[in-house]
Amino acid sequence: ARWASINDLDRAVRAYVPWPGVWTTWDGKIIKFISGHSLPMKKTTSPPGSIVALDQQYWGVACADGVWQPQIIQMEGKRPQPAERMVGSYPNFIGSHFGS
Repeated sequence: ARWASINDLDRAVRAYVPWPGVWTTWDGKIIKFISGHSLPMKKTTSPPGSIVALDQQYWGVACADGVWQPQIIQMEGKRPQPAERMVGSYPNFIGSHFGS
C-alpha cells in the first residue's frame, strides 16, 4: 500500500535516497522520487496513486490521507529533474495513475 500514507511515503523517500531509492511506474517507465514533501491539508477525492494537479505546473500523488508533492524526480534513462517539468512534457500526465 505505497499510497496509503503521505508520511510513510515522505519518510521512505528521505530514508532510501540515493539507494535503494523509491520508485513507481507510469506509462511503462520507471520514475524515481528523489525528493518531495507531504501536504496533509490538501485533500482529494481521487483514488490513491492518482496524479493530481495542484496548480498550473505543480502536481502531487493522491494518498489515502492527503497529497504527496514530488520536487525532484528521475524518469527512466534520464537525469533528475524538477517534477513540474512532467506537466509540460506529457500532456496526459495529470489525471493518470502511478503503478503500485
